[in-house]
Amino acid sequence: MTSTTARTCAAWASAHRTSPAASIYILYDPGHALDTRHVQAITRLDGDIATFHVHTADHHLAPILAGTETLAGLMLACLRRDPAEIYRLINERRRTSPVRHRILLERLAARESRRSKP
Repeated sequence: MTSTTARTCAAWASAHRTSPAASIYILYDPGHALDTRHVQAITRLDGDIATFHVHTADHHLAPILAGTETLAGLMLACLRRDPAEIYRLINERRRTSPVRHRILLERLAARESRRSKP
């Protein structure tokens, strides 16, 4: 993350501290190295950040969680500061996402390809 991006994130975080529900919520795949580095850099800027793992999403989190109903539910759960509900919604959508199914199939194919090589 560039220093400009880090400063922008820090400025945004401090500007949005006007209500108790203004915490920052970051959803990311901890198995995706670049996303993990970004989350680590952002969390160093501000301690009032909640992180939520969306495993096997790679860098395709938006399409996996796409849908007005899903996003509305996530926003309400964040406003209520209800991590159990956030994870319930994430996992419900993640398990039924065609994008995630494709990611899993690609990973399986790559693993099987590595196994079959002498």
